[in-house]
Amino acid sequence: MQADGTMRSVSACRILVTLALAVLANPRAAMAQLAVTPSPASVTVVSHSASLNASFTVKNNGAGNSGLITLTCSATGSAACGTITPSGSPGMAKGAQITVTVNYSVGNPIASSVTLLASSVFSGSGQGTQSISVQPPAGAPVVDVTPYLESVQAVERCDVNCFAATHLQSTVPFFSLDAPRTVTLAYNGDRVAPRAFVHVNVQPDQSFGTFPTEYQLQVMVNGALVTLTNGDQTLRFSYPALNGTQAHRIGGQFDASAYSQGTVLPMEILVASKIGATLYTYRWITQFLSVVETANPVARGW
Repeated sequence: MQADGTMRSVSACRILVTLALAVLANPRAAMAQLAVTPSPASVTVVSHSASLNASFTVKNNGAGNSGLITLTCSATGSAACGTITPSGSPGMAKGAQITVTVNYSVGNPIASSVTLLASSVFSGSGQGTQSISVQPPAGAPVVDVTPYLESVQAVERCDVNCFAATHLQSTVPFFSLDAPRTVTLAYNGDRVAPRAFVHVNVQPDQSFGTFPTEYQLQVMVNGALVTLTNGDQTLRFSYPALNGTQAHRIGGQFDASAYSQGTVLPMEILVASKIGATLYTYRWITQFLSVVETANPVARGW
């Protein structure tokens, strides 16, 4: 083990010495610097679009050759990186530059960005970021999805217990250290036959110039439209003539007892404005957390 460790240490030292000699042999290369500039610095795109391109200029502002250049992409928000063209460069002389195209896609309408990182053998790295304003299609409603909190299933958030059957059952108290002790069990019918609510706040796109006659709401779970408790897959809400430009809450409920306990399923909330005969749809991708105790052998709902 010691001999092997010694060999590794010697090998590592040789690599370091080789790199140091390369820099000393070409000190101008060590001064090279890379600049990455997006063009333009910010863009606006439609939500859930694919095959988008961001253009960057990578320039060697140093005093010597950059050496081998590698290019990598990172993204924030709903943006996702795709291919990079070209994928790298064998090196750039002083003042040389190349144009790099980053392919990407976007999802939900939230603030996003794409960053290109250029790293070279001698000159370190440089990066540039293109800011992306992801917007729903023109005419689609302005939707606030915060009323639907997929990660919070606290029943105390519900008024009237979300209209579920509930019951508390306490054991007969026993005394310990001169104090009564008891255990209370809580029953909630929504854990046996869950009925999930989906609520959003909605208002019209006032910049579109024409107001809708109605809003429509659909919910997809695991790629399929769910049937809501009224028997329809699409809920229709008349556009409020009074204070129509203000936000209004709409929502629906569906039977979720068919989904497996503890599963996390992809979910889409589709809210459309009907303007004339055309539907303009706002699409939000989220997830559905299934909590259902129908298959429990004992104590279902407790």
